[in-house]
Amino acid sequence: MRVIAVAISALIVGLSALCVNATTLIRVGTYQDHTQAIKSFLGQNGCESLATASVGENQILAEYLIFCNALKQSDGDYDIQLYSYPLNARILDDIESGFLDASVIGIWQNELHSHDYVASAPLLRRNEFVKGLYTTKEQLSVLSRRASLHGSVVLVNSNWYHDWAMLNCSSLKPVHVDKYENMFRMLSAQRGDVIPLTFSNKPDMERNQFGIPLFPVPGFKLAFDDTTHYAISTKTDSAQALRRDINAGLAVLREKGLIEALYTRLGIIDSAVSDWQQIGVCDNG
Repeated sequence: MRVIAVAISALIVGLSALCVNATTLIRVGTYQDHTQAIKSFLGQNGCESLATASVGENQILAEYLIFCNALKQSDGDYDIQLYSYPLNARILDDIESGFLDASVIGIWQNELHSHDYVASAPLLRRNEFVKGLYTTKEQLSVLSRRASLHGSVVLVNSNWYHDWAMLNCSSLKPVHVDKYENMFRMLSAQRGDVIPLTFSNKPDMERNQFGIPLFPVPGFKLAFDDTTHYAISTKTDSAQALRRDINAGLAVLREKGLIEALYTRLGIIDSAVSDWQQIGVCDNG
């Protein structure tokens, strides 16, 4: 009997160890335009430390790395399976249904309004996220001589909720453009004046995408009075543990200054524009 008891005890210990070390598969959503860049980076570098990761100007890649680095702070072993989506709304639909465990992009707090998912601790805090009004080098010389940007045509997607709302509170004229690349093409063809873009970390703040170099009009910015978060499903088996581990990991990364430093390297947090005029401030009173 004693031998059987010892054997059972050993079996229990062994099963407990397996449970502790078991890998948890989680399904997460990101933007389809960035999936290949994320997979390529992971194939070469894995979930590299935020302190050393070279992400260029890719905020979506950076937020994936914040997510996986937060989970690395925990005792859990997570296998992250990436799914691609065109819009936040589609990601949130699949989180709400329980198909996805979480987003790996930061989503504005004002978009998170379902009981079937919860917000993680914040990634970007209020007014940390700022954008410039970018234009071509030729148009920059014209706009820079103006005292204001009154009447300027802004190429923007109306699904960019905060951009659209602020621009409609300004003297500028927002025009909806469905595809991101088309904004650059239209601006290059002089079918608009500016595009709202996050600042670059280059000395001249140049953004160069789709082979079209753009520069911010000095002195003007959009500042976002909201916070961004990962959305985490409340319906999946791993929901409670995932929320705990993500928030604990984010707290560690925040305390070490790694989150703010990464966003600063991206140009999203930029002290150089702290005294620039904020446009599109609505009077909600």
